[in-house]
Amino acid sequence: RRFGEWAGEPCLVCGAGPSLQSNMEHVIEAARRGWRIVAADRAFEPLARAGVRPHITLASDASPAVAAFFDPDLLRETDAFALCVIAHPDTFARLERCRRFPFACINPFSAFWTFVQKNYPDDLPCLRPGFVVTFSAVDLAQWMGCRDVVTIGNELCWPSREAVEPRYRDARILDLPGGRATIPAFHRAARAFRFFPDFHPETRFADASGGLAAGWPPVQLERLLRDPHYTK
Repeated sequence: RRFGEWAGEPCLVCGAGPSLQSNMEHVIEAARRGWRIVAADRAFEPLARAGVRPHITLASDASPAVAAFFDPDLLRETDAFALCVIAHPDTFARLERCRRFPFACINPFSAFWTFVQKNYPDDLPCLRPGFVVTFSAVDLAQWMGCRDVVTIGNELCWPSREAVEPRYRDARILDLPGGRATIPAFHRAARAFRFFPDFHPETRFADASGGLAAGWPPVQLERLLRDPHYTK
């Protein structure tokens, strides 16, 4: 019922990778200029602390740890969250006083869809999953009608093996050209991002993260903000 409301507008989709923090002044400038801001779960806190309130933040992981991504002191009743129906009850409870919009990341022909329709009788939007939360956040932006979708904080890799975050060190580490490193899930996610420019040629996709997203032309956010094409 809300899809298409941002028709023709530019959107910045924010993951929680290091390029988000290193480009925060440009993210703030994009928000000031009226860009739509969509955040993946862990990106909400650094954005909010910088004074940027995402138009919507997406959470799709079933882990109870996701609730901790949202500091209660930073939450406002006007904050909007798209929450997958499989998100942990702790996440729903943490965001109880905010605006919550449930969605599903499932095959509409599966038996689970019948369960979802029974428990969520209202029309329920469906976003496509792609290994990482940012993939579904991009899907949300394009379904909302944005003409330009730019990602930041979506590296899907680290500059070296030593830089891999502790939470990921139990996974198999893949070495990449130039000394960078990633994990299998991120490597598959990077390939999955090619889906968007291939299936939605009417939308212009670009990546300002310096990451691995396949098929997404690399851009510099600072330079992009000087391009009149990206002016709302």
